[in-house]
Amino acid sequence: MDIPEPDDLYPPRPGKPEYSGSTSRYKADDQGVARLCSNGNYGESLYDGTQQYHQAVIGIDENVGRLIRTLKSTGQLENTLVVYTADQGFAWGQHGFRHKLAPYAANIRVPFIVSMPGTVTEGEVCTSPVGGIDLIPTFYKFAGIDLPWNMHGRDLTPLFRRPNRKWEHPVFLTYTARSYRPDTHTIQKKEELPGQVPWYGFVIKDRLKYIQTFIEGEIPELYHIDNDPHELHNLALMPQYRTQVNKHQKLLVSELKRTNAQFVDSLPSVKGF
Repeated sequence: MDIPEPDDLYPPRPGKPEYSGSTSRYKADDQGVARLCSNGNYGESLYDGTQQYHQAVIGIDENVGRLIRTLKSTGQLENTLVVYTADQGFAWGQHGFRHKLAPYAANIRVPFIVSMPGTVTEGEVCTSPVGGIDLIPTFYKFAGIDLPWNMHGRDLTPLFRRPNRKWEHPVFLTYTARSYRPDTHTIQKKEELPGQVPWYGFVIKDRLKYIQTFIEGEIPELYHIDNDPHELHNLALMPQYRTQVNKHQKLLVSELKRTNAQFVDSLPSVKGF
């Protein structure tokens, strides 16, 4: 099996925030093989780790098949909303990472397949990005139950029925490490998170993804999710995209306010904006 190395497996990574531009979980050994490296000690190769992971997840496919066959044999398939997804992605060398958490597609993007014959449109791909927080309001809608309280996610039922409809809502996500309300009222400083992914927020709209790392004076990031799916070329550093950066930065602030983020009024400044 051919497992190509990511284009930006090793630093430097121009156009990335400091923490991402210098991330280096892998290092080439004497034979040029990419291996996990900690404190100068080589570990598992990128090839072996990726291969073992994909061998293991075959079990997921097998058991999803068992579930679908059981729903069919018991006459419940048409009355069951099946959602195939995950809680987060997991990078395999992309941008130097070997874990989740970072704001890039390789780290956090997940599969999202929906099925309910006779109710959900079949055989089509929805190109509108959505987020995991949208699932809970959607489940309530399908069950015919009112939301027990205000939720941040949006009901995806319209997309399930017409996947190609115009969808005005952005995808929005914030990362606050291991801090949760009320510990998120104040943004943690860079020195409080040594060697870790810092707090950030991002929005995706109009095929553009804007990322703001919540560190004073850090650069913004802007990627075209179709033209640059691996997020290698930061458009935010190009003068011709200044308007889009400003627009998406305002959209991020708007989403933070919509979701009652207490730190929205103390966001750090963005370099060059």
